[in-house]
Formats: sequence, C-alpha cells, structure tokens
Amino acid sequence: MVLLAFVILIVTLVGCAASLIGHPSEGIGVPVIAIGVFAFIYLLQPASILLSGEAQCFLDDKMLVKGLLLPVPALLCLIWGWRQGSRGMGKVMQHADTVRDWDAGRLYKLGLGAACVGTVLHTLLVERSGGFLNAYGAPHGEGFYMIGYTAYIWQGSTWVLTGIAMMMLAARKIRLSPAQYTTIALFAASFGMSSLLLGSRTGTFQTLAIMWACWSLARRSRPTIDRAAPVLALTGLAAVLIFGYRGSVYLGSNRAEAPGFADAATAGLGVSRPGACPYNTGLEFVVHSVAIETIDHTGRYDFACNLLPLYTVHVIPRIWWPSKPTLRLAEVPIDQWGPGITVRDVLDATGVRLANGHATGIVAEMYMSFGWFSLIFFVWLGWFTRRLLIRAESLDNPLAMCAYAIMFSLTLTMFGQGFGPVLTPIPYMMAPLFLFYWAERRDQWRLAALGIRRRPLPSPEVAGQSYVSVEGK
Repeated sequence: MVLLAFVILIVTLVGCAASLIGHPSEGIGVPVIAIGVFAFIYLLQPASILLSGEAQCFLDDKMLVKGLLLPVPALLCLIWGWRQGSRGMGKVMQHADTVRDWDAGRLYKLGLGAACVGTVLHTLLVERSGGFLNAYGAPHGEGFYMIGYTAYIWQGSTWVLTGIAMMMLAARKIRLSPAQYTTIALFAASFGMSSLLLGSRTGTFQTLAIMWACWSLARRSRPTIDRAAPVLALTGLAAVLIFGYRGSVYLGSNRAEAPGFADAATAGLGVSRPGACPYNTGLEFVVHSVAIETIDHTGRYDFACNLLPLYTVHVIPRIWWPSKPTLRLAEVPIDQWGPGITVRDVLDATGVRLANGHATGIVAEMYMSFGWFSLIFFVWLGWFTRRLLIRAESLDNPLAMCAYAIMFSLTLTMFGQGFGPVLTPIPYMMAPLFLFYWAERRDQWRLAALGIRRRPLPSPEVAGQSYVSVEGK
C-alpha cells in the first residue's frame, strides 16, 4: 500500500509538471513552486527516512499512506483552480478601460526610499542585538534579540525586497541607467548576504525569486518552464544548501565544521544516523503526517482560529504590550486556547514529540482547520494567484505587478511552512505600494480638479500580441 501511494504521488507530480510545460508565464507561476516543494517534502523526505529505517520510529504504514496521498488532491485542486483563473479574463481585458499612465520615476524613487528605510530598520535591530558580530554570531539568527522589540522593526527589513521590486518594475516604462541597476544589485546583495549569514533559506529564496519575477514582468517576457528551469533550479539549490550549511555559515568563533556538499544537500531529508530513533522531530513530512493522524483520531478542527489574532492582537506594538502572546502560525499549538489539537494530543495519538519551531506545511495546516473542505481553499488559491498574474502582465498596473512578485517570493514559505506565515509579512511588504498608489491617486484628483486628464496608454501587449489572442488559441 505504501508503494502504491508513492506511485500515485509520483504520477501526480510528473503529470502536473508536464501539463505546465510549454505554456507562457508558467516559469513565474505558483504551481511550479508548489510541485517542487511537494516533491521535496512529500516524496524525497519520506523516501529518505524509509530507506534509512527511521520511518518506523515515527510512522506506521497507515500514517505513511495518509501523508503521501493527501497532497495529491491538494495539488490537483491547486492546478485546476490555476486553470480556471484564466476563464473570463480575456473578456475583462477586452472591455477594460484604457490603462492610465503612471509615474515610473516615482515608483523607482519610492522603491529606493523603501529599500533605504528597510536597511535602516534592520541596522537598528542589529545595533539593539549587540552589534554586527554579536547579531550574526550565532546559527540561524539566534544572535538577534527579538523579544521585547516590535515586529514593526524586525519586519521592516522586508521593505528592502519591496523596494527592489518597485525599482525593477520601473524598468517596464523607463530605461534604467547603469547606476540605477547597480543600486538594485547592491540592495539585493546586502539582503542576500544577510540571509546567508542567518542561514535563512526563506530569505535566500525570496531574494532570487522576487528578482526573477520582476525581471520577467518588467521585460514582458512571459517565460515558459523550460526557459525558467535554470533560474528555478539555482534558486531551489540555493535554498537547500543554505539549510544544510546553516550550522557553519554564521560569524561565531565556535562554528561547526562545514559539512560536505552531499551532506548539505541532503540535510533537509531528515536522516540523522543509522539505527537512531529520536522521537522528538521537526521534519516536515513527519509533522505533516502525525498532525493528519491526530486530526482523524480526535476530530477536532481549529477552523483557522489561530489566524484570528493576526490582524487584531498582532497589530499592537510589543513596546506597548510587552507580554503580548507570540504568534505560532502553521504549528500545532502547545496550549489549548481554542478548537483544534495540541502538541499533547499529537503525543497521545501517535507517540511523537514535536520539536520547537516545527511547521506542518500548507496541506496539513489546512487539513487541521477544515478537513477535506480544505480542498476548496486550494482551488481558490490557484484561481486567485492566476488572476493576479494575468492582471500583473496585462493591465500594466504597478500595484498588481508588485503584489504578484511579492506573492511569488513567498511561495516557498507558503507551501513549505503554511499559509499563516505568509499573511504576516504581506502588510509590511505592501505598505510602500499603497503609498505609491495614494500618491498617484492624489495626482489624478489634482489634475481632475484642474480639468486636465492624463494621457491614456493603449491597451498593453505582451511579446507583440495581446493577452486575449494568446488565451483564445
């Protein structure tokens, strides 16, 4: 039965990937990242722990089969929603109002300002953590002192990524100078180096992914998967290696000896040592499987109640409320404060102790909330992201372009950890975009009061042909 589950999962992954090959824009599409993450977590990880004999320490055959098969309908629903997202959009583009002009110079300047503010906020966090050597002197960012400081400071560094996106997308309408491209490269290098020293695969992936998405949108290139394969492979490899080397890339004097390339590349597969049976684990596939088993055993769904404090309690600065509870998104909670299961329930149902900082992944996270009704969420996710990409490519709207680039940069977090962790940085990352939108609207109101209209742009075309003609084939 386990072998059959593996075969079904492999066929699904290969079939979904084959269905995307050759189609324009799939090289910056959400499904290709989902397929890659699903293959790593739900295929390579269980295969690795099965071959090493560690699977029996955590999972029985029934739990293995459930863990392997549940991602199959989730991925199929995501792909189906992605396909459905293009329905009706041709008519929307055909009957859309002529696109208003927008100030690309302003977009670049505000992006530069956002990147500078983000750098200042990150520098402030480094200074409050005892300086550069102290902050980066422990593995995986443990040298940063987060407790007692508001998220408005340490999440402010995400403005660097938003600024990079805004500056790059300004090239859709104006020709950037070598100095401007150098500025973008410097900000990207600084954010990437910080992610490297923190051992953050998320930050590394975000840096490369947002630049790839913005480059494609700015050039109107609509890359296919085969054209994007080298970039996507490099981005995925970088994220995997950062995870493998995170114990030795920090600046501390007591750094562990760097592992070999093969050991670093396979560090995320969960194999520790032959014959070992550690019952405390944070391996994504194991957490995913035991969470599903516990839900089926108890029947207690949380109905996404863990997301309720996100835009309510969480928006209160910690400097005003030092004892504010810490958000634990996409995790099995330790304490029972609402509906749903706890870490204790997982231990009672499966005998597995979950390590601190574990992540369930998006499939188990949604199943913990809604059970099989979570498949509706995956349909919506595919539909929504597809429509956002179409608007980003075809409406020439900087808000839509930046929003999609930000969403694309967060896909590794979304599929690997959960949807909840993605909802946290989005308001911070989108704030400079809303400032640009407000400034543009203010100019429109001022010109309208003077009886002057901005010169409308013609309907956008991509690669020499309209979007409608491409989708209508």
